Amino acid sequence: RASAHSSLQLADRVAIISDPHANIGGLALSYKRIKSLGVEQILCCGDLVGYGHEPNEVVEFCRAKSIYSISGNHDRLVCDQSDPEGWNPFALKKIEWTKSVLSEENLTYLAKLPVNMAADDCCLVHGAWSDPDKYLYEERDFFEELENLPTDLVFFGHTHMPSVFQFLL
Repeated sequence: RASAHSSLQLADRVAIISDPHANIGGLALSYKRIKSLGVEQILCCGDLVGYGHEPNEVVEFCRAKSIYSISGNHDRLVCDQSDPEGWNPFALKKIEWTKSVLSEENLTYLAKLPVNMAADDCCLVHGAWSDPDKYLYEERDFFEELENLPTDLVFFGHTHMPSVFQFLL
């Protein structure tokens, strides 16, 4: 079962990625560009698998390149750690296919990913700190989460919509 929280010591130059969804070509290209910028550490906000056709390759790449990842909703569903209710049929079909091709070693790796992570002055979540499957689309969604966050800086995935929100308190 995935652990709820994890902590990690950050390097000086860190890149945050999210939702590679079993796309090894996109992940490898991103990795190459990130490394060309002198980044020392890469963190991922989850969803290593789902949708794409290369789940083993993506998990193995992240493991080989020491890309530290938290668990996304697709990762948890593949490991039977969440409820499929409410998922669209295409995504569920892809989850079943992923289960059929994912190696036991990679499945075990995914099952052990933490749900979220705090490091230094930031945290990584997939959806929300309080609910990793919750979508955070707008600023008002974040206000509900502010009192639950262990840090002032949060990186999240799940929405597939790049956004930056700044709250001055």
